[in-house]
Amino acid sequence: MEQQRQNLETLGGRIRAVRKARKLTAIAVADYVGISRVSFWGWENDDVKDPGAYPLFAFTKLVDIDLNWLLVREGPDPEVLKPVAREKPARHRR
Repeated sequence: MEQQRQNLETLGGRIRAVRKARKLTAIAVADYVGISRVSFWGWENDDVKDPGAYPLFAFTKLVDIDLNWLLVREGPDPEVLKPVAREKPARHRR
């Protein structure tokens, strides 16, 4: 869990965390948002200082997250990143 928090501290970390939570490949996302695969990998590694408004907007629509959260982590973390609460199975009584 601590590692996930660290990953959410940068734009690239948030992009990677959400992409993986949605079970999307970097290649599929790059193709969807209309950028090269190398550029997308640059996003995830924080090597790109200005990824551009339209590709980021397209990414937020693809993964269904808020743009403000993606850019500055304002507001609650997306539901997709919250751990799924696993209920214990009911015990059968005899």
